[in-house]
Amino acid sequence: MRGADGESRRSPLRRAVDGYLDHLAIERGLAPNTLSSYRRDLVRYLDFSSERGIREVGDVQPGHIFQFSAWLREGDADHVPLAASSAARTVVALRGFHRFALREGLAEGDPAVAIKPPAPPRRLPKALSTNVTSP
Repeated sequence: MRGADGESRRSPLRRAVDGYLDHLAIERGLAPNTLSSYRRDLVRYLDFSSERGIREVGDVQPGHIFQFSAWLREGDADHVPLAASSAARTVVALRGFHRFALREGLAEGDPAVAIKPPAPPRRLPKALSTNVTSP
């Protein structure tokens, strides 16, 4: 949706996400695969926000961020639940986006500052063999 007509139809939140992705590509030089993952993650966030009528960066509240984080792990009819590692990457992308929005003056606060990425499940230590021979 580029061009004059497409630009006016995109929500301010969508334009801010696009600006953040441009920042990551141009100024931070993120790898194409990382950019692709962040884009997918943030589009999921835009879908979630749009379904709740959130169109402006400044309209996002901490509660929305917590709901989104929970939704990532639960999924819905259109989105499969994410593994802890993928949900964590999404939260990292979201936190970066909201820091960017604050720095650029697109929002007065950072609603994602208190959210922490989900911790991956802890694995049990590998068992030691009982077949130990003495020297």
